[in-house]
Amino acid sequence: MMNTSAPITVGVDGSAESDAAVRWATAEAIRRRSGLLLVSVFNPSPMSAGYMAIPIDLTTPMRDAAQDNLRLATDIAEQIAKDERAALHIERRIICGNVRQSLIAVSRQASTLVLGVRGSDHAQFGLIGSTAWALAGHAKCSVTIVHDQPGRQAPDRPVVVVGVDGSPSSASAVDVAFTEAGLMGAKLVAVHAWDYRIPGPVLDPFHGLSLPDVEQAATTLLSDQLAAYREQHPEVEVEQVLAHDQPIPAITAAALDADLLVVGSRGRGGFTSLLLGSTSHGLLSTVECPLMIVR
Repeated sequence: MMNTSAPITVGVDGSAESDAAVRWATAEAIRRRSGLLLVSVFNPSPMSAGYMAIPIDLTTPMRDAAQDNLRLATDIAEQIAKDERAALHIERRIICGNVRQSLIAVSRQASTLVLGVRGSDHAQFGLIGSTAWALAGHAKCSVTIVHDQPGRQAPDRPVVVVGVDGSPSSASAVDVAFTEAGLMGAKLVAVHAWDYRIPGPVLDPFHGLSLPDVEQAATTLLSDQLAAYREQHPEVEVEQVLAHDQPIPAITAAALDADLLVVGSRGRGGFTSLLLGSTSHGLLSTVECPLMIVR
């Protein structure tokens, strides 16, 4: 379950994707009536020569750029709050240090960490694509990856999609997805993908069953994992989707016009030593809607 008392936290670097992340995070903070924390990290170490210390005057332009990024992000958030006539508490923080390590540390006190899928070209103080990928697996809270979609038309009714596979991580994702759908007034589409062609009992939870039995077992699995949350959120309309396919293409297709996709960090077939499952990792590069990976 997401810690709703903690702030929505955004990694800010001045890129278009970062601005999109700020817009999404601001709307989320307003929906949750929580605080918004904007964080800009600059890292002078790539400019160092060997073990030579960085003169303070060389870090000043980088700090100034970080402050400019925060000012622009604050303007975006304040304008959205003004348009929505909503009270929004905004905090700003500048950190000098390694981008990934700093944001992982910040994530310990966040309800969700929001990042643009790609960051500024100025990697010494910006978020880059690899940073978002790494934080999706290492952050201590849920992570939401946001694309910049300037031409996207808002649908008549929002849609939240959640991937369901029966695992504990999936149950956490379903919990969060119902909450998000309720806050957004959205329809919830729950997708369970199964592939009868996968061999072996480790990768296939339905190993040894006939095709009709697999279809029935998949239907039962999806219904059972949704049941308790449907009772808690009777206001949320739910559509169940069973797909005889691999999870990544099935979920990608379902989320084509979604406003949010929610998945667990690890699935049924994941190894506990892996911080990010193959499905959630693969979806990072296939979906264009905001992707929330729930721990």
